Amino acid sequence: MKHTINLLPHALKPQLELLTIYTVMIAMMLSFMSMFGMSSYMDHDKRLLIMELDALGSEINRKISVLNVINAELENRLEDPMLIQSTKSHESQLKQKKRLVAELQSRDPLLEHSFAELLEALALNHSDELWLTSITVMGEDMLFAGHAAAPSALPKWITQLSKTKYFAGREFDSAKLQLKDKQLVFELRTSKGEDTR
Repeated sequence: MKHTINLLPHALKPQLELLTIYTVMIAMMLSFMSMFGMSSYMDHDKRLLIMELDALGSEINRKISVLNVINAELENRLEDPMLIQSTKSHESQLKQKKRLVAELQSRDPLLEHSFAELLEALALNHSDELWLTSITVMGEDMLFAGHAAAPSALPKWITQLSKTKYFAGREFDSAKLQLKDKQLVFELRTSKGEDTR
């Protein structure tokens, strides 16, 4: 059996109210806390960004000051006489070494044709109709002086010499043949011509 009777009609029955003063206050507190959290997070990011910008600015200022010091040093630098003298000395030594190398390279052909090879070529191509009285060798130039029994002996001997390895590529620039004290005296000058080997 029922102890209480509800005489209220259905329209007048109390409904569940979601929007109360407590729920409004809780919602306001939550929104306030979320706004506070967002602002503190953004403030923290802003402070970090400002610190990075300050660090970059100080680094830029430091590099600008170093650059200014370097520019001032460049503008105020003095020529070092010791350094200039040392540089000139090194340049002079380098020129001397280059001249020495050029001189040694110019003497390479002399090493290829030694004096012993010359004497060997002359000995192997001797002629009974002429004999040498002097041989002068200066670098690539040679001077032969001697006596000939007949005028035809000299051309024959020159032809024999031109067939040797030592005289290949050499030419006789001048030849003198004259009669002195009833003897035919000759003089031959040679120089290095185009190498025909």
